[in-house]
Amino acid sequence: MACDRRLLQYEHRLRIGQAHSTLWDLRGLLLMHSHMRASKKWYSHDTKLMTCSNALLQQIGGKITWTANKYRLIHQQLVMLSSTLQDDTWQEILQPLHDGDLVGLTLFDNSNKIGIDRDGPNDGV
Repeated sequence: MACDRRLLQYEHRLRIGQAHSTLWDLRGLLLMHSHMRASKKWYSHDTKLMTCSNALLQQIGGKITWTANKYRLIHQQLVMLSSTLQDDTWQEILQPLHDGDLVGLTLFDNSNKIGIDRDGPNDGV
């Protein structure tokens, strides 16, 4: 069954919008995760508070994973659509998302420069 080219162009624009929206959501979740982890380090000293904050961090980590998988699916759909429409201009902006890209931000790294948090994979993300 052949699809109308106009319909494919509409879906292509829809997927580009979805990809941008999903990346915006992912950015917010990563910032929230970083803020919660920093807050936990500064203010949580009771066992009950630590358990609660760990549960919240795991919940945010699950949302990050789900949102990243959503973006990856949208990206795959865009790749399929772009091969049909012969339009790959979006690929310069919406690049593939790798697991190494999912890191939280910190204000300063060890050298007092703005950088990324390099705590490793055991932080729930």
